[in-house]
Amino acid sequence: MTIRCLGLLILCGGLCLLTGCPAAPPPSQTAQKDHDHDDHDADDHDHDHDHDHEHGHGDHGPHGGLLLVSGDHQHHFELVLGHTDDKITIYPLDAKVRQAAPVPLQAVKLNLKVDDQPRQFELPAVQQPDDPEGQTSRFALASDELHAALESEAAEDAQLVATLNDQQVRFKFESFHICHHHGHDDEPDDTLLWDPDQRQLADCAITLGRHGVVIQAGRDVEGAVSIYRGAEPVADAEVFVSLLAPDGTTVIAEESAAVFEPTTEDEPAHYGQAILAVPADQQQVIVQYRIVLADGTNGTYKTPLLNTETSE
Repeated sequence: MTIRCLGLLILCGGLCLLTGCPAAPPPSQTAQKDHDHDDHDADDHDHDHDHDHEHGHGDHGPHGGLLLVSGDHQHHFELVLGHTDDKITIYPLDAKVRQAAPVPLQAVKLNLKVDDQPRQFELPAVQQPDDPEGQTSRFALASDELHAALESEAAEDAQLVATLNDQQVRFKFESFHICHHHGHDDEPDDTLLWDPDQRQLADCAITLGRHGVVIQAGRDVEGAVSIYRGAEPVADAEVFVSLLAPDGTTVIAEESAAVFEPTTEDEPAHYGQAILAVPADQQQVIVQYRIVLADGTNGTYKTPLLNTETSE
């Protein structure tokens, strides 16, 4: 078993979805999440723990990566391997594994063997604009050596090490089955995946996404975009999604208008229902997003070149 299937991550090499797993909110909701968490009563915490236990080995996190849960189910991290680069990113998550949960750490560590020799790699904190002072919601390292090791059998014995509440917590990889879903079921994969890299348009935070772990040739793909101004979702923008050929200019699926969908229990507020038909013979695509804010400010964003899979 390897972590190679994490290479299916969609956008910027970071996206991958599983039907029924929680969707990631934009980082701008972090502050509101912290406030809500503080207001939970005992019953709410009981519910959170019950929910955590529903996440079995092999679950994916909101960025489509490998979900790591501590033995006592008190701590959650997500590991994402870059699909188009050698970047490794780790996200701390809240109790419901839906939102970012910034932690006061300067780094986390990954222990594993490289060429049968024990190695430790340190992933430094990469503080995001909405992270509280002294805390971070992302750790990242660009390392072809670590990336290759995590795609090999060495991942079986890998451990994530983090010091939380003055205690060293270890997360083992060995029980996780990374490649248990490839999106070839009869039912469409409706999992919502988000690009880990946030864009900025005027005073709005833009997060690109889509539904589905993989893009399948000959089937539809649904684009998604989250737009937040501070902690509030922007509901009055216009969003259009299209597909481009590998040259980045030839349109292979005309623009489809997205519809604003309010926050639900399972998904953050976002623009969705932009359905695009992927040509049956298309091996690679680029997803393009055109966003027009209410004041006329607009921006166009493209994903890296994405591989498709043949529908079965």
